[in-house]
Amino acid sequence: MKGLDFIDYLGFLDKEDETQYLKYLDAWRKADILLLPTRAECAGIVFNEASAFGVPSLSVDTGGVADYVKNNINGYRMPLSANGEDFALKIEEWIKEDKLSTLSKGAKKIYKSRNNWRTWGISFNKLLEDSNIFKK
Repeated sequence: MKGLDFIDYLGFLDKEDETQYLKYLDAWRKADILLLPTRAECAGIVFNEASAFGVPSLSVDTGGVADYVKNNINGYRMPLSANGEDFALKIEEWIKEDKLSTLSKGAKKIYKSRNNWRTWGISFNKLLEDSNIFKK
């Protein structure tokens, strides 16, 4: 991947370092698509990060990806059998059918409504309250 003029390789960015964190934020602001052709994924927080910046995700329907990437809402999950050409055709479809803007809006909506720490905290607190775990 390094050395290709159409890829801006950033390497590892330490979010604890202010300069690197600003570079990280800038990368998300410039991104059009998160392409993560993973073959095994539990629950990548990167999908939430992408949605927070309105970046549609294109990944594989494996593990916990379906909890974060909703087909035709904030991205798309390809079948496990998908290859590079299949991913390219999906991106081409999004561009030709002008879907990136709609997917971007869907990503932001999903992030604001369910995939953020505030919403998680509210849901978790409700679960604790409903379970009566702290009541004697």
